[in-house]
Amino acid sequence: MIEILSGAKTKQAIVTLAVGETYEKNWKEFALPSLTDYCRSHNIGLYLQNENLDTQQVKKKTTWQKLLLAHEIRKNFSYIEEFCYIDSDILVNKFSPSIFSSNDGKLAMVSQFKDLPFDLNMILRRIAFYRNRFISKRYPLDSSLFMSVEDIYNFHNLTPQKDYACAGFFMGNISEHSLPMSEIFYSYDANVSTITDGGDEPILNFEFQNQFQINWLPYKFQALWLYEMAAYYPFLYESPKDKNLALKCVESSLRNNIFLHFAGSWGENKMISHALRIPFDKECSEDFDKYYRTVLSGKPVGRVLPDIK
Repeated sequence: MIEILSGAKTKQAIVTLAVGETYEKNWKEFALPSLTDYCRSHNIGLYLQNENLDTQQVKKKTTWQKLLLAHEIRKNFSYIEEFCYIDSDILVNKFSPSIFSSNDGKLAMVSQFKDLPFDLNMILRRIAFYRNRFISKRYPLDSSLFMSVEDIYNFHNLTPQKDYACAGFFMGNISEHSLPMSEIFYSYDANVSTITDGGDEPILNFEFQNQFQINWLPYKFQALWLYEMAAYYPFLYESPKDKNLALKCVESSLRNNIFLHFAGSWGENKMISHALRIPFDKECSEDFDKYYRTVLSGKPVGRVLPDIK
């Protein structure tokens, strides 16, 4: 595990998994710059796992190794007490508060289904319809995209849990969560079958909610670009090659959230590449933050018109 920034002072760490040259290159190119600024501003440690931790002869999907990261931190950086795992395709709003200000000792996750700032059924309908209309006629208008929380657990013969999170983000305590997470990893072999082609998300949701108390954080802690695009920028489906337009939409979405996750393999999530060109105006953002914290009187000042000739 590589220590990019030390978390010795705050005992807090953000850690990501990017195994393989392509994944590491993309993470360094797209996500690392703003993530480094964010961690420095809050004195948070930043760590990268870029080598395989799976020592089993027949390996599971690489994403399962996120369950081993808390133990790796504990083994190599004993001063770290709190950790936040994020996928390598997550961007951070570097002007947002420290993620650890929301840590209450429980395992923190973000729901894909509940307490969303929009109608989920409408969002999913838009995704299916616009993918079929503008990306590929092969995309089905009725599929597992519309499975409920209960449907997902029943499909995997698991006892239904309260909710279902995107497994690209979770936050917890090293002492409480590192060992149980490692045990979860080793309790499943490479033959595990899931709706995500052997991916970890359904199992991780079941095990985490079954074993730990969960602190369900608001959507803004892991906004999903797929949802954001369908909710606020569906016109991008008709203009996929307009990079400047996509850039402005990604920037707007990122400013309204803390972490923005480009999860998935369809075309929408390739827009993470526009992050390189996001021209964050630091001075403007800092000035707005000061203005936002200013107490206002609300007193009328008379009719004011813009200086337009």
